[in-house]
Amino acid sequence: MESVHAEPQTLVIRSPHDVYAFVNAQKEGAPALKWLLLATLGSFFIDGHDLTGFGIAVPTAARFFHLGPVQIGALSSTVALGAMIAAIAGGYFVDKIGRLRMFILDLFCFVVAAIVGAFTNSYAVLLLCRFAMGIGIGLDVPAAYSFIVEYTALTHKRRTANRYLVFLYYAQLFSYGSAILFFLAGAGPNLWRWVVGIGALPALILVVVRYLYMQESPFWLASRGDLEGAAKILERMYGVKVTVESSARPTSPALSRYLNYGSLFTREYLARTVSAGAINILQSIEFFAIGFYVPVIAGILFRHSPYVVVLLGAAIFSVIGLIGSTLSSYTVENLGIRRQTLIGYLVQMLALLAIGLVGQGIPALLAEALIGVFFLSHTFGPGQNGVTMSALSYPTEIRGAGTGFSYGIGRAGSFIGTFFFPLLLSHGGLVHALLWTAVVPLVGLLVLLAIRWDPTGAEVDVAPAAGQSL
Repeated sequence: MESVHAEPQTLVIRSPHDVYAFVNAQKEGAPALKWLLLATLGSFFIDGHDLTGFGIAVPTAARFFHLGPVQIGALSSTVALGAMIAAIAGGYFVDKIGRLRMFILDLFCFVVAAIVGAFTNSYAVLLLCRFAMGIGIGLDVPAAYSFIVEYTALTHKRRTANRYLVFLYYAQLFSYGSAILFFLAGAGPNLWRWVVGIGALPALILVVVRYLYMQESPFWLASRGDLEGAAKILERMYGVKVTVESSARPTSPALSRYLNYGSLFTREYLARTVSAGAINILQSIEFFAIGFYVPVIAGILFRHSPYVVVLLGAAIFSVIGLIGSTLSSYTVENLGIRRQTLIGYLVQMLALLAIGLVGQGIPALLAEALIGVFFLSHTFGPGQNGVTMSALSYPTEIRGAGTGFSYGIGRAGSFIGTFFFPLLLSHGGLVHALLWTAVVPLVGLLVLLAIRWDPTGAEVDVAPAAGQSL
């Protein structure tokens, strides 16, 4: 049922779908929404700094703790393990107890893990801090994406959701910039401490912003039957007068179907779950293999250069990633998520195969250029479209669970990438490792050619009828 306006600034709510319809129809967001979305997308700044910052920290941390390849792989991949567990479990609780509570809780994991990790002299404690950081990230993403989708209009959801890598790459440039400053200031063997510890600063800023501006999702409240609560938030955030009719339906009739992961594998949603999950796990394998170890790769390519040159060489990849992710957010409305992802996988595969065909004698600048093409196509396509697709593919009642599950199994891919890439490097060299990685986008191409689901333009907050095919 469509929203009825008794007067220009009055919204009458009779059912949860009136709440959905009002938000989805907005052409311009309220000023407070800009702060809310900043607080939401800021989560990915923390994620991006952790990814890049610890990648920068690995060489000096490895020397400080005298680590071998297996220990480095374990230290690098533990955050992915924590994120995988927390995202799958956290997605359920994002739907069960609300987006806002989970959104505040996870920030404390970020702050504590960064500060304790920076000051420890114990490999075991650092490993535990990496796991705690993963827990924070895993809890954060399902809530963050639910907020993004549920506070933006239907015509802006894909563009807004696809901005998360923009924030991630700004964070990477922040990481490289701060690392260069710490290096020039004489951090030396303690560079890893400074790079890890500085991550507490943006987390603390987000704590303040979220405390001041965050409101619970009106979609979530409406889906739980709290139309009065949803109405109050709409009034605060959008500046409209909202009336809830006394005869309004108090609860969602389909609520009993949801709030469990089994719903993701019903006929209505199975293709969406497989498609989004496959994109997430595959893009994570390739990106966390190559992206996490960019400083290591740059060190191999520029092995005779000063370390600050290595950091600058690695930072170039972040600039390229920023360009790709920005371009993606502006083209997704026209190309669609599925088509963007197909293009990204194809170009990635060709770039990695080109490195393999040239072989071990490949010039450093050519290898850097081809890896740059990989990053550009990754951020343009699969890099951010996996989580975006999952967040846009499910109705409010299971959006957290769907996003958490998709992101969680994606983090299983990041665990694989971060753990096995250093082993491939140590046994076959850089070209061999990159050539093996080319198998991953090939699999992604095959999956997307088999499953044609694309949430572009879909109104998913009206659940499909039982038995409806995709």
